[in-house]
Amino acid sequence: MSNVHHLKDRALIDEEAAQWVWRLDDEALTDDTRAAFEVWLGEDSRHEAAFAELAKVWGGLDVLATLKTDERVATVRRGVRDAELQRRVPIPLPAVRAAALAASLLLAVAVGWWGVG
Repeated sequence: MSNVHHLKDRALIDEEAAQWVWRLDDEALTDDTRAAFEVWLGEDSRHEAAFAELAKVWGGLDVLATLKTDERVATVRRGVRDAELQRRVPIPLPAVRAAALAASLLLAVAVGWWGVG
């Protein structure tokens, strides 16, 4: 029997660390999963550093997702506020004058037509 231990390469350790980061992010984390993680950490001194590095990246992604959501909410709020402002903008005076003139002409024609008939 051989006592030769094959060391994992960095890519395999990173892959395992990524899986642990993902598994530990689950809200339904069990004691068995935590225990298995502790065993994995103790297997190789490089595991803890790889896990910490990838956990930091994972956390950064959460921050980006939150920022993106905040940006979308702000955009929607801005759109609603702009729509409200557009509804509140007074009708321009020339448009009011044109409408008043049209109503006056319509009234004059109606009175004239009624008076003839």
